[in-house]
Amino acid sequence: MNIRKPGNWLHGLGLLAVFCAALFPFYWMVTSSFKTQTDLLASPPLWLFAPTLGNYVEIFADQRLINVVFNSLIIAVSTTFLAVLLGTPAA
Repeated sequence: MNIRKPGNWLHGLGLLAVFCAALFPFYWMVTSSFKTQTDLLASPPLWLFAPTLGNYVEIFADQRLINVVFNSLIIAVSTTFLAVLLGTPAA
C-alpha cells in the first residue's frame, strides 16, 4: 500500500506555482501581441479580448524592419566570431 505524504502534495503544489510564475511573462507577451492598443492599455487588464493580427501586419509591412534585422544579424555574428576567436586560445 502506497500512502502519499502531505509533503509530496505541497512539493508538487510549490513546483506548479513556480512553473506558472515562470511561464506567465511569456503568456503575457504573446497575448499582448494580439491585442489592440486600447485593449493593451486598459485598466484593469483585459483577460478576454478579440485577438487581431493587425500588429503583425503593421510590423511586416514596414520596410525598416529588414534594416533592423540585418543590423542585428551583423552585430550577433561579429560578436560571436570575436568571442570564439578570443576564447579559443584561453581554453
